[in-house]
Amino acid sequence: MTRSFAEWDAQGQGKAIAALPTFTIEKIGEAPPQPLSPGDRPLAGVRVLDLTRVIAGPVCGRTLAGHGADVLLVTAAHLPQMLPLVIDNGRGKLSTFIDLHEPAGQRDARRPCA
Repeated sequence: MTRSFAEWDAQGQGKAIAALPTFTIEKIGEAPPQPLSPGDRPLAGVRVLDLTRVIAGPVCGRTLAGHGADVLLVTAAHLPQMLPLVIDNGRGKLSTFIDLHEPAGQRDARRPCA
C-alpha cells in the first residue's frame, strides 16, 4: 500500500517517529576517535561486514563499497536470497558462504581474520 505524506503522518508509525531526529550518534565506549585512513576514496580503509538480506542493507553495503570501503558479504546457502538482487547489490563486495549450522562453518567463523 502506498500512502501520501499526510496519510503516513497520521499513522501510528508516522506519529511515533515524528519527534525523533533523522539520526543520532551514541557514544558506547571510552576509546579515542580513530581518523579514517588516507586514501583515494572517501571510505578507503573502512572494513564492513554485510550480514543483511533483501534490499535496504545490501544496497547500503553496495553504496559503502562504491565509496571505497572493503565490504564482505557473509551469507549461507540456507538463507533467503533473491538472485537478481544478489547480482545487482553484490557489486564491489567480497562474498563468503559460512553455514554456522555445520562444524566446518563454526571453525571458519572462529578463525582469526588477517
